[in-house]
Order: sequence, then structure tokens, then C-alpha cells
Amino acid sequence: MKAKYLVFITAIISICVTYYNLEIVKLNNEQTLELSKIHEERDWKYKMTEFMAKYKKDIFSDDLETRQNIQKIMMISFPKNITSNIFNDLAKISQQNDWLNAINILKRIDQPTVYIQIAKGFPEKVLEPIADTIACGDISYVTNDEYVNNSLKNSNVRYFLEEDKKLAEIVLKDFTEMICREGYIIDLKLLPLTKNRDRNLNGTIEVWLSPKDIKKVTDKNNKCYYKEPHI
Repeated sequence: MKAKYLVFITAIISICVTYYNLEIVKLNNEQTLELSKIHEERDWKYKMTEFMAKYKKDIFSDDLETRQNIQKIMMISFPKNITSNIFNDLAKISQQNDWLNAINILKRIDQPTVYIQIAKGFPEKVLEPIADTIACGDISYVTNDEYVNNSLKNSNVRYFLEEDKKLAEIVLKDFTEMICREGYIIDLKLLPLTKNRDRNLNGTIEVWLSPKDIKKVTDKNNKCYYKEPHI
């Protein structure tokens, strides 16, 4: 009986020692992983510092499109947490709302994002119901707070990666149909910009709207004819 008891005690001790050793290994692995994460984050912060020093002129440019281009590059070049913090700091420093918009885009980076660029003169009453409708879908739509250059000759839907062509076609279809529901027709075309390597952010589409390509439908037989009700 005593021998069996000693064997049992020995087995218990062996199990406890094994468990203790496993916990030590686990703790060491966790500490190693944590240290690795800290070093990696420091490396990214250093790279971000170098990047910002190199592109300081573009980051603090007065031109909205230049800032948006650099924002997109930063989104695809650096981890979300670091980029988000930098965008927040830049929003405070520059007092430019587009940096805050960039934070919201970054939060939805895993879903398709469509930037809507509008030239002055484009009927805004068409855009309001469109924005309300399409915002309920799986695509994030971001409207520019400023008008783009009035010299924009054509309305188009731009995509930057070949795999985003189908997404661009969906966006074009949605805009064309919803503009039609408001009593307008628009000549909206696809514009592939797949050779522009600086802006190849996956799932990003741009819609450029010119007043030169949209017109009110006056023919009652046209499927897009719509008469606004008198209130």
C-alpha cells in the first residue's frame, strides 16, 4: 500500500512539474511575442516618421486631391492603428476635415469605398436621395466637401485594380439607375487607371461627376421622366 501511495505521489509531482514547465514555456512565448510586437510597432513608427518627413509637402498641401492621394498611400503602406493615430493628429494640426474623413475610411477599409467627386454646377438635389439610398448598402460612399475643378470634361467611374472592375461596374449601374429615378440621365463611363501604382488601394472606386454629362428628362415617354410633386 505504501509503495502504491509513493507511486501516486510521484505521478502527481511529475504532472505538476510538467504543467509548471509548460506554463513557463507558454509565459516565455507570450513575452517573446509581446516583445516582438513592440519592436515591430517601433519599426513601423520609425518608417512612418521617415515617410512623413519625405512627403511633408504633400501631407500639408493646400490642394485637397494631393492630400487625399497621400492619405490613400498611407492607408496601404502602414498598419491601421498607427495610420489612424497619425490621421487624428494631422486633423488637429491642419484643421482639415479630410483627415477625419480618412479615419472613417480607414475603419471601413475592409469594405469597398467610393469617393464621390463633384464639379460645381452638378445638380445637388440629385445627389441627396442617391446618398441616402446607396449609403444603406455594403459600399462606403464618401462625398467630397469641396468642388473639384470645373474643367472636368467627362463624368466617369474610376478603378485602379483589375479585380475592382466588377465593383466599378456595379457602382456605375447604381448611379445611373438612381439618377434616372430622379428624372435625369447621365453619360457615365468606366475609366480604368490600373497603371497608376501610387493609388492601387484594393476596393477603392472614384466617381467623378460633371454637369456637362447630366440633363433633365423632359420627354414624358422616356423611362427616366419624373415630375416633381407640388408641395
